[in-house]
Amino acid sequence: MRNVKLTLSYDGSDFCGYQIQKGFRSVQEEIQKALSEILQDDITVIGAGRTDSGVHALAQVVNFHHNKNISPKNFVTGLNHFLPDDIRIISAKEVDLKFHSRFDAISKTYEYVIFNDVFMPPIYRKYKEHIPYKLDLSNMEKSLEYFCGEHDFSAFRMAAKDVVNPIRTVDEFNMEVFDKEIIFTVKGRSFLRNMVRIMVGTVIDVGLGTKSFSEIESIIESKDRSFAGRTLGACGLYLKEIVWRRHPRPERPTGGARGLC
Repeated sequence: MRNVKLTLSYDGSDFCGYQIQKGFRSVQEEIQKALSEILQDDITVIGAGRTDSGVHALAQVVNFHHNKNISPKNFVTGLNHFLPDDIRIISAKEVDLKFHSRFDAISKTYEYVIFNDVFMPPIYRKYKEHIPYKLDLSNMEKSLEYFCGEHDFSAFRMAAKDVVNPIRTVDEFNMEVFDKEIIFTVKGRSFLRNMVRIMVGTVIDVGLGTKSFSEIESIIESKDRSFAGRTLGACGLYLKEIVWRRHPRPERPTGGARGLC
């Protein structure tokens, strides 16, 4: 048995999300279909994170198990042949059998991209959130620190029934301005559904003056979704990077296993 880790990138515009949903197009299903063509077997891939409909990934990671003598390099070539143009495998690596892309992830980094000008070129409409109003960038910057650390983020999730435990830790929350673009970077081990989009939406409300940066602490303490800001669109969100705990390198099998990492 072999365990392969794939790093992939996808344009989430035309997917229902990463996870398989009956009757809808998903990233997971497309990868599993492509793997079945190569391995002639039903394969289940395990994703490090479940991006929502319309969310993009620069470096999503999945792993799967198989019994064939195929090198990781050949998985990259083969999968990219069978996959649609909006998914691409960046790399493949054979890893320890204990590696689990979801449970071994120790941090995830997301980016959220805002286009801040009166008009936004329509070619960006699936890849950036448009905010056409003047923003107070200084107050927005001041609000970021309130989110960092361990908190009950009930005020920043889609619905209370999504998860039992709303406690999450935000390790970093940064903002950079590049001409008309504002890029937010959020890092943590895991996030509630829509948490990043609501956090950034709340910071945008601070920039618009409808909320004060000093209110963020009380919004978090309220645990009430109605006090936080809007849920921004999925189009501006990107899964950028995932970091895992280390496992030993797999032993090289003997007898015709050349090309394996």
